[in-house]
Amino acid sequence: MPCESHYSDQDHARDLKRELDKVTRFLCLTLGAAGDDLRDSLFKSEPEMREWYANHLKADAERLREEQKQQERKYLKRHALGKLTPEERFVLGLRD
Repeated sequence: MPCESHYSDQDHARDLKRELDKVTRFLCLTLGAAGDDLRDSLFKSEPEMREWYANHLKADAERLREEQKQQERKYLKRHALGKLTPEERFVLGLRD
């Protein structure tokens, strides 16, 4: 039997995802920092990049909206729980 790595497919997939996320961040930062002329030039030479960037910006905006909603829910929850007495929290089965 040949020697095999003990590196699992899950480990490999996780590492690839981590690397892809890093490259995506770099590309997003680079395109965002590039001026309109340079970005347009890149998009002309690589038309798929324009579509990728537009989709990426939409996904990013959606992620930011969702993060904002989560922060608002956390605030509302803390604010509401802060109004309860310790006895009310106990009756409701809530912890600090």
